[in-house]
Amino acid sequence: MPQKFHLSLLIHAHQPCGNFEHVLEKAYDSSYLPFIEHLEKHPKVHLGLHYSGPLLTWIEQHRPEYFVRLKKLVQSGQVELVGGGFYEPILVSIRPEDQHEQIARLAAYLEKHFGKLPSGAWLAERVWEPQLPTALASANVAYTLVDDM
Repeated sequence: MPQKFHLSLLIHAHQPCGNFEHVLEKAYDSSYLPFIEHLEKHPKVHLGLHYSGPLLTWIEQHRPEYFVRLKKLVQSGQVELVGGGFYEPILVSIRPEDQHEQIARLAAYLEKHFGKLPSGAWLAERVWEPQLPTALASANVAYTLVDDM
């Protein structure tokens, strides 16, 4: 009998502030929308999604129907939304109080629109410093992910 294993997936999506409208439209049409359509067709696939604040704001303003679909996936438990800094800052490059504000801003946005506070945080560019656990814990972050690059 084949052994069962668990695979964790976390997909990250970001568009910077001030990006060109045609770039955002193309990314939405060719990536974000097809991705969520496939997730809806495969309810047994569970994963984490991280969206940056600027991208979420654009989607909210231009494609609000996406929020309805994403909220259903979050409420069903198929998708866990992961927090982080709202504007994708390199957290260790900003003051601790700004780190906290960035994380709190995205957490509040996710709770307002999707009904759940995130427990994890995405680190922009996966930058890690030894003082980050203190900042993350003060912002109620239970976990983050780093790689060995």
